[in-house]
Amino acid sequence: MEKNEAGPLRSTSPRSIVNANHWLMTLTLGLMFALLGNGYAQEAAPPKGFHRLKQPARSLSASADGTILAASHALKGLTLLRIEDGKIAQEEYHSEWPTLHAEPLEGGSFLLADRFEGIRLIAPEGQESFGGYKELLKFPCEGIPTHLAVSKDRLLIAAGGSGLLLYEWKDRAAAPSLRGRFPFVDYTKEVAIDTRGMAYLADNYETGLQIVDQRDPMRPKLMAMRTGGFCDSVTIHGEILAAANRQRGLQIWNVADPLHPALMETVAVEPGAVAKSVTFNSAGYLVLCEGAGGARLLQPKLTAAGVEMGWKGRLTPVGVGALDATFLPSGMIVVGSDKGDLIFCSTNLQQSP
Repeated sequence: MEKNEAGPLRSTSPRSIVNANHWLMTLTLGLMFALLGNGYAQEAAPPKGFHRLKQPARSLSASADGTILAASHALKGLTLLRIEDGKIAQEEYHSEWPTLHAEPLEGGSFLLADRFEGIRLIAPEGQESFGGYKELLKFPCEGIPTHLAVSKDRLLIAAGGSGLLLYEWKDRAAAPSLRGRFPFVDYTKEVAIDTRGMAYLADNYETGLQIVDQRDPMRPKLMAMRTGGFCDSVTIHGEILAAANRQRGLQIWNVADPLHPALMETVAVEPGAVAKSVTFNSAGYLVLCEGAGGARLLQPKLTAAGVEMGWKGRLTPVGVGALDATFLPSGMIVVGSDKGDLIFCSTNLQQSP
């Protein structure tokens, strides 16, 4: 209810308030980007557009061809969107799949880390058209599945309360077989794997970052542990590991020797912000999402003197609650905000083949 100075009290519909807030948010963001536009590097151009979801996207991922975007809403379900020419062509929302992370697989299918039901494999009904995603497979797992990584015939599950679970998964039409566990992690938030068979764990507790040799899944071996702050996200490109440390910000590690990882750089986030997520693409570009600090783009490279951070500019201004981001093969970067907005950032980046 609001007071009418010329008469009695009148009601304002919730829909009107929501629409007004949405347009106000869009106008505010537009003005912020316009004011900051001259500060963008060529690679980090101002955003191309916005799209409001039913719920904030806690995790974002895209199919290999960039045509399907998966927005995970944790307890609030999953949204799948079809992308055409940098725009959203179709959208479907599944409240029945409380997803913490969606790992893209071949053919537009996704493997879901379901907060309550374990792991789900979903795929579109038909190959020619988007829509009607259905569940093909479901199997339970220990703990709370928070993140997934798939490599050839191996599936790794970061499981809160159970550490790292290692599965063999040769037949995609059948449930994988549990081969081993690495339980010495308090609450595994994310897992990343490299081509050497190393797994990098983000521990949402004091153990921080852990490196595990998982080449023998029945006997996973701790290679190194780096404490000092809760670690919320990890991503790997070559010998560079990026970690989002809740207390310290963005950390860049040289993991050429997994027994002795070397901290090359620590980058503080904006005042009042927290490093939420880090995401590499195949060409070595990195997006840092720092909540209220917005999202930044950089391209760290190892040099003889240490590391060259290669700052490319801001994807969003400070004040945008950036939670996660994903790259599309077209060069576009999609950032998810805590208001439920998907922010499409047009760039000239390309994925490596």
